[in-house]
Amino acid sequence: MPKPLNIRWATWWPVPYWTDRFDVLAQHPQVKLKIFFLHGQSKLLPYEAQEAAWQFDYQFLSRKPTDAGYSQRIRLNIPNFLPLILGSFDALVMNYADSSTVSAAFAAMMMGKDYIIFSPNTLMDMRHPSKLKESLKKILFQRALAVFVTGPLQKDYALQYQPDERQIYSIGNPVKDMSSMFKGSREDLRRDYGWRDELIILYVGRFSREKGLEQLLQSTKFLQDSGLNIKLVMVGDGECLADLKKLQAELGIDVFFAGFHEGEKLQAFYAMADIFALPSLSEPWGLVVNEAMQFGLPIVISDKVGAKPSLLEEGKNGYSFPVGDIKALSQKLEKLARDPVLRQNMGQYAKEHIQNHSIEAWCEAVVGAINQALAERKS
Repeated sequence: MPKPLNIRWATWWPVPYWTDRFDVLAQHPQVKLKIFFLHGQSKLLPYEAQEAAWQFDYQFLSRKPTDAGYSQRIRLNIPNFLPLILGSFDALVMNYADSSTVSAAFAAMMMGKDYIIFSPNTLMDMRHPSKLKESLKKILFQRALAVFVTGPLQKDYALQYQPDERQIYSIGNPVKDMSSMFKGSREDLRRDYGWRDELIILYVGRFSREKGLEQLLQSTKFLQDSGLNIKLVMVGDGECLADLKKLQAELGIDVFFAGFHEGEKLQAFYAMADIFALPSLSEPWGLVVNEAMQFGLPIVISDKVGAKPSLLEEGKNGYSFPVGDIKALSQKLEKLARDPVLRQNMGQYAKEHIQNHSIEAWCEAVVGAINQALAERKS
């Protein structure tokens, strides 16, 4: 039996969709895995770390909460990189926007150790590049053993810094299937909220400027004025909540702000919904699209959503629209709202299509990419 790959993976902070992946990757027969969390928790998304349930080896470099992972700048905190590179390993996978991982990359270069850059961004993201930052990224990408991306749009971004396509590997971007764990009744859940015949359009995510939520509220106004019995349900929290509530009052529309939820409570909102909308002005991927498809929801997403080429089959499991085009967004939502058979067919296709994007497939892609990159380096 071949020696297991000794993989280290450094990531911002514990978030369920990553810890779910690490649980499965740690059980892979060809892998010995250790995870390094750079920070203890996100200030923006306060997920509870379920450490007792984790099935992988891990270490926190800091337990302090942070806004890292959403900031557009390289972190200038005092680097704590030695735990990442000391000892033996086959490959260290990490991001490129924290002083600890940047320091670890340069230390790995000097020590002759292999590191891999994980790059989730797209050319459409709202970025604030600087000459220093861009020069640094080119060095980090081109000296890496490989660059991991989540899909085609993310590959285009990585090619700016690593022009050799052979060094870039698409590994996908899955989430655990929450629909298979959900046991509730759609009708009972709706009854708990006093909802009966309303057609529910669901949004899940942060309430921030780049999500395009003002346009979603304006589209809801159009739909409700058109005589449709529409309720917009928004699950999440963020700095724009007060502004969104003010706009809701000005427009006089029916919106339910549910607050931040995870686990069973989040699953319930997916189960109650009829259509999922993500109108983002900038979105590296949008894992909520994966989740909505798992629950058999047709999706309506902007053309700036990074998951679009990987998850959307136009007209089969949903629609896209030009970002910021309220009329186009309204038309796509109205088409689905007025046709229950179309919603059912698209939802069924979505549920089947997302099964191809599993965590198990992601693990095989990761292992295969590392093995191939190591083999090519030796050849």
